[in-house]
Amino acid sequence: MAIQAGWALLSLSGCSGSGKQVVDGLLNIEAPAPCPANASLEFGPVIIGVRAERQFALSNSGTVEASYSFSAPTNSAFAVDPASLTLPPGRQGTVAVHFTPINADPQVTFSQVQRGDCGGVRLTLSGRGVGSDVSFSSPVDFGQVRLDHSKTLKIGIHSQVDRVVVSNIGVSGKYFQLLSPNDAGAEMVTITPEQPLLVPVQFAPQTSGYFEGTLQFETDVTGRRHQILLRGIEGGPHALWAETTVDFPVTAFFANGNWGDLRYAHVVNDVVPNPKSDGGTALNITKVSVVASSGNADELKATLVGSESHIQPGNGARIALEANPHSLGPKDFRVLIESNDGDAGVYELRVTFESKLFPPCVVGLEPTTLTFQHLDAGAISEQSIRIVNPSLFSDCLVSALEVDPGAPLNAFEFAGPTPDHFLLDAGTYWDVPIRATGPSNQFDATEGALRFRISFPGASTVSGKIVLPAQ
Repeated sequence: MAIQAGWALLSLSGCSGSGKQVVDGLLNIEAPAPCPANASLEFGPVIIGVRAERQFALSNSGTVEASYSFSAPTNSAFAVDPASLTLPPGRQGTVAVHFTPINADPQVTFSQVQRGDCGGVRLTLSGRGVGSDVSFSSPVDFGQVRLDHSKTLKIGIHSQVDRVVVSNIGVSGKYFQLLSPNDAGAEMVTITPEQPLLVPVQFAPQTSGYFEGTLQFETDVTGRRHQILLRGIEGGPHALWAETTVDFPVTAFFANGNWGDLRYAHVVNDVVPNPKSDGGTALNITKVSVVASSGNADELKATLVGSESHIQPGNGARIALEANPHSLGPKDFRVLIESNDGDAGVYELRVTFESKLFPPCVVGLEPTTLTFQHLDAGAISEQSIRIVNPSLFSDCLVSALEVDPGAPLNAFEFAGPTPDHFLLDAGTYWDVPIRATGPSNQFDATEGALRFRISFPGASTVSGKIVLPAQ
């Protein structure tokens, strides 16, 4: 007996038994139909709790009446209707088998088919339960897409049963767009396990930020409306530079060839982190080089500070610019900074200074150690360190002025806007305001420092200690 999905014919095999009858003086042998053979019926995937039906036909090719009976399947998820069937000679009848899965496990059962003049044969029934008529991946992440760019993904909808009609396909969410439900643009699409539906959706952000949307559709088997979460971010990375030009404006000519006067250029990876994935795309500074427009390229050194080449979203880095003029006069340079910012490509920073002769200078600090009183957690106190030029004749260039915050508690910072370089005239001073904030861990003393460079002798660094005592 061979049974196919939907409606099938039960094929028969031979079985003994006959009857005799005299008709018009001739001996007519009445023969029963051949006995049925073992057969199987496969339902495939069926949604849990939904009843599926398959039918097969029994045909009596004999010359006498044939009666069939079907035992109840051993698994209650299956049922045979009717339980018995009588067919006159030359007639055919239909038997329905129902499958209503109660879980997602593969299920197999048996029904005995009996006919009075034949032994019993076995009908094998099998199928499996599935939770939905379709399957898909959710969420669908478009990743980082830059402003005025777009990215299109084909989102797969796969049938978990024999056939599913997908309809009412739509997309919601800012900057997400449905291009077409399918290549034919039909409003209703029939899919099978062998032929999934690929829905093209485009993400084209017009502003910065993290965005979510949904792809919605309905299926006829369950009558449900499904949703697939869409998400994307305007990003890149994006290198946002604070400066386009750095003008010293003057620096000292160092006859001894030491590096001295120092400035910084600042960059931020201006991309919004994705809170639902692995963050954003890091900005990688891959190369920094100097090209001289006037002067020599080796009169300016440009280097990335520390190990800041891998800049996470929202974080920043600095390019240190150190002057080492070999001659007097104005100098003009182009600093070329290469990164993985696809839009910026190579960022060009202009650096200028004028090299002048400066006499030797000496500066002092008052006090040399700035000590704050103990502060409770979150409490703030401000004091100043005075930088003094005691000379009566020599002006002094001060550069690279910065506060060591005292890691890991980071208790110290400038108390207000403070230039990182200035010219300290002979006999004058400059007060640098320092703010201390009481750390949460008050049982450890915190030490920081105020540091800067002076113009001559080259590369001389002056440092003053800042102390916040423990509780």
